[in-house]
Amino acid sequence: MGVLLSMVDEHREAVAVNLRNAQRLLNESTLDAVRLLGDVVRNPCAKDSDRIKAANIILDRVMGKTPEHITVDVHGPPWAVAIRDMYRTQGPLLVGPGDVIDAEVVEDDDPIFADEPADDYSWLT
Repeated sequence: MGVLLSMVDEHREAVAVNLRNAQRLLNESTLDAVRLLGDVVRNPCAKDSDRIKAANIILDRVMGKTPEHITVDVHGPPWAVAIRDMYRTQGPLLVGPGDVIDAEVVEDDDPIFADEPADDYSWLT
């Protein structure tokens, strides 16, 4: 069993060394790659399609690539949708008709939260 574990450890170390070497080679080649892309963009003899591809690669790296898929949730988080649906079908769950709730307004004097906007729960209704 000890020999097998030793072989596994040796394999893991060899993989780690190979990955470190690959990362070093990539780091060393990055500047050359950027220079090549710049040369293609500025080369009037290069095909327009190649110049555009090189320019797009540079822009994607510098400006960030435009997302191809965007998810928009207009209903709010699932827990809020469930609460809103229960409220709409069953009414208030904790307060019965005619129940009186007694409350006191307490001002928050904590300066840490003074500039924060109030929570917006308008999407619940």
